[in-house]
Amino acid sequence: MFSIFFCLLWLVISVTKVGLIKETAFWNVPGIPLSGFQFFFILLLIIATPLFESSVIGKHKKITKILTYLTQLIIYIVAAVIWGTSPMLKHYFSLEQTPPNYQPYPYNDARVHDLGGISILKGEGIYFRGYTDKPLYMTFLAFLHLFAGNDYHMLSWLQVLVFSLIPVLLYYFCKHFNSYFFGIVLAFIMIFQQRNATILAHKIASANPKLLVTEVFMLFGIVFVTYYLFLWMKEKQDKHILILGASIGSLMLVRINPVFILPTIMVIAFFMLRKKPKLFFKQILLLILGFSMVFSPWLISGVNQEGKSWFFIKLKDVIQMRYTTFENSTSQINFAEYLSISSNQNAKMSSFSTENNSSRYLFKPTANTGKFEQAKLDGVESNKVLSVAGLMANHFLHNFSTSLLILPDSLKISTLDELSAREYWQDDKTWNGSFEPIQYIFIFINLIIIAIGITKSWKLYRWAGFAPIFVFVAYDLSLALAMTSGSRYIIPINWIVFFYYILGVIYLVRISMNYLGIQWKPNANQTKGPLEINPQPQKWRVYKTILPIILIASIVPFVNSILPVIMPTDQNKTFESLPQQPDAPLIQGQMLYPYYNHEKHIITFDFLLDNVPYTYSIAMEHLIDPAIILESDVPAALRFKENNVQQELLEVYLTSGDELNLIWDSGMKTP
Repeated sequence: MFSIFFCLLWLVISVTKVGLIKETAFWNVPGIPLSGFQFFFILLLIIATPLFESSVIGKHKKITKILTYLTQLIIYIVAAVIWGTSPMLKHYFSLEQTPPNYQPYPYNDARVHDLGGISILKGEGIYFRGYTDKPLYMTFLAFLHLFAGNDYHMLSWLQVLVFSLIPVLLYYFCKHFNSYFFGIVLAFIMIFQQRNATILAHKIASANPKLLVTEVFMLFGIVFVTYYLFLWMKEKQDKHILILGASIGSLMLVRINPVFILPTIMVIAFFMLRKKPKLFFKQILLLILGFSMVFSPWLISGVNQEGKSWFFIKLKDVIQMRYTTFENSTSQINFAEYLSISSNQNAKMSSFSTENNSSRYLFKPTANTGKFEQAKLDGVESNKVLSVAGLMANHFLHNFSTSLLILPDSLKISTLDELSAREYWQDDKTWNGSFEPIQYIFIFINLIIIAIGITKSWKLYRWAGFAPIFVFVAYDLSLALAMTSGSRYIIPINWIVFFYYILGVIYLVRISMNYLGIQWKPNANQTKGPLEINPQPQKWRVYKTILPIILIASIVPFVNSILPVIMPTDQNKTFESLPQQPDAPLIQGQMLYPYYNHEKHIITFDFLLDNVPYTYSIAMEHLIDPAIILESDVPAALRFKENNVQQELLEVYLTSGDELNLIWDSGMKTP
């Protein structure tokens, strides 16, 4: 039944091209692929591991326990080493490293997130108490800055060390769902995929553990939510539903996309507990309680000067941008890389115009208004009016299609370079939605294997076996409503395709091995069915869960409201000791992200003044001492010549206390 459904769905997609080529704004390339050699390694792992597992795991308890902990440690170390050492040439969210400072400075959205973290350490609250819907991730970056300082190499390494827990968590989930080796296989798939995302960062638009963006953080959270949804659907424990609500509330402080997981769980609870109304209402109340405990403090503390919540402002902006402006537009450029609602809306001027891409922004931030004004966009053409439902369906199916295209679809063992050269993985090419004949065959085979994996899950756990599907659909629906699809947007959920695909492959391998006379006895996890509902879990467990939730819930309001009171900062000042120059004032602030562009012989940096970043470019030839290496987040002072047309930058100083050290002089004489 599942095979027929998926094959018919793909047949409709292939014929109509819906979800393949009807590009709209925020339409992106498929997810990151695995190479043929990586898939070959995975297949060998699937064949070899069960033989070891059936002879050791479960038969010797002490050895099994030791191997379980050892496996988790090995997975973590392998992930950290591979991800940390994988080279990333450049990415739109991370500038290419250049001498002399060789720093992978964040850019665009990543720079906004980093500024949000820096503002916390300056005692200015989350993103200077300005517009953001990602307060928890900015808090996370502030924590990393405590240890890394302004060394962005160290910062990316620290983030990799945290995100290396993702394959471990995935292993733990899959081990409980099916078997130890199922967890090992999924963990290595995750390691390979994110390693490829790092290496291909300059070729395929996506995200990876080194970038200061939220998608990999969200991946961590979605795996956790899926695991607890599975546990709750299987056991109906109060603590599980409470943790689920708190987890969704936490993820809503990173991105708003998990919003539809909450009502999805409510619908699931209704159908599973409709014959037990008291238990149903108790579980729903616990779900809402956990969510509200974590998310509601941000609604109260994260407000603008008028007392309006940034969360609701974000929703309003998304609706205006996605439904008002994009409804009748298509694009030939990658909007995901050139536009983000989270760009610096408080800036009086765009701080992301280093490469003179300002004309590519559909919206530019206006001065301190938190609003957008419509601007010129290259490559945008009017098209026939598409219904909102049609656009949503297009994005929804595109997320499904782009998640499916990462599976093997050829007899040839393709390299990453060969895969990334395909048209649908290149932003600058227009793909007609057609495949090679062999690809159509493999796609249908892959769909059947996924259907086998889903069927296996149903036989093991009934509805609980569909927990990953429910999360995929709910998250995909939120992406579709936000008119976003593909690329970095599907990172939190495309592992679910691998989840059922590998389950199907494991089942087929086991059948084949049994046919060849090789006995493969499933372990206890594989034979475990749905557990009975426990309507009265021990109360102490629920209360024990509330305390860590309260601690997590207090983090965001603490750093946004309480920490600035504890760590008041000195206001920027004008140096009065220098000779007065009314037409050329000297202003003190912070120099951020000095980037050496040797091709253009300029240094571009952001200057933080009154919590607003401004971007300036200075000629290298006018440096006073070329041996001085500029670094990020250092006190600086700029002297301007003001006229009615524009401000002309005359001098740049580095400051130390009340001392000024001139490092750059334009050579222009002031009147």
